[in-house]
Amino acid sequence: IFCSSSSERGNPRGRRSLEVEITLQIAMTSLAQGAASDVAKRGQSALSDPAACTLLSDAELCLNENEDHEQALQKAQEAVDLFRKAGDVGALADAVRVVVHAHLSKSSAQKAAGPGDDLKREALAEAERLAKAELEFFKAAGDKRNMGAMMLSVAEVQCHGISGKQRQGALELATEARELLRSSGDSKLEAAACHVLANIHASNHSRDEALLAAKEALGMVGTQKGEGKVLHTLAVIHATDGSMQEAIRFAREAAKRFKAAGATKLEAFEKYHLATWLLEADRSREALTMATQALGTFRELGYGHEWQAAALRTVVGAHVAKGDQALALKLAQQGVALARTAGDRWSEVLAL
Repeated sequence: IFCSSSSERGNPRGRRSLEVEITLQIAMTSLAQGAASDVAKRGQSALSDPAACTLLSDAELCLNENEDHEQALQKAQEAVDLFRKAGDVGALADAVRVVVHAHLSKSSAQKAAGPGDDLKREALAEAERLAKAELEFFKAAGDKRNMGAMMLSVAEVQCHGISGKQRQGALELATEARELLRSSGDSKLEAAACHVLANIHASNHSRDEALLAAKEALGMVGTQKGEGKVLHTLAVIHATDGSMQEAIRFAREAAKRFKAAGATKLEAFEKYHLATWLLEADRSREALTMATQALGTFRELGYGHEWQAAALRTVVGAHVAKGDQALALKLAQQGVALARTAGDRWSEVLAL
């Protein structure tokens, strides 16, 4: 599914929709992370129940570092229950957002694993149900900040649907969420709302609106990791309309931010995307360097057979572009053999 070969270059529309999907996968690891530390900063009511903050912190660690969706769900849900019992509504909203992101991550993992549409839909449906239920609760309380937080969560869920109807609903919700978050002074969540809006506009092929929203997010996000994610979105927006030099420029900046933040996996992801765009721009030597580095990191981390296969495919494509067909064939055959040994049919398909 990853575009690197010359035959795929002839299908820009297909490439465009795929790149939007890729950036959504990264974007949905929300800019508004660190809910546990935010809870602790906001007031003594959260600190009065340190067990809830610990659970929320552990849930975020499970989700963002270990990618253990089930543990993240369990711990975040326990935190939700404790915050609800304590009447700490601000912390409650933040914990609910972590639960929603755990469901979204679970859905994305099901999609990456191949067949499993029912499980993917179940995760999305549960995430949307939860966010909408809490949205009604905060509406009844007239709590603008937490209404905005839940509207943003519903919009993030609907972004995963990618259908025109869902994108329109997500656009309306994210727009309203941004206004509520702006009026309540939560710049971190407002930045997340702008980033979601940028991705929705990109999905709708509304380039100017997407660029504007992404640049607004970039000005507010305030962390190296968050800036890296927004810069990646800017790279994708430019890549989808064929502005490869701009895409490459933004992707390089994104990779630098991820490196500065110590976000090794995201740095590798960005180098992989950068390699595909360099290859698209007929800069095969640079593409080979980036793809080789990404592949090395994925292998070192033992991460994502599908990402390893995609990076290997780009390495192969770069060798083909350089005229090294024999080496390209040898590497591709090695990729197939490794995938078969691991019993990874999806990576085997990509290597083939």
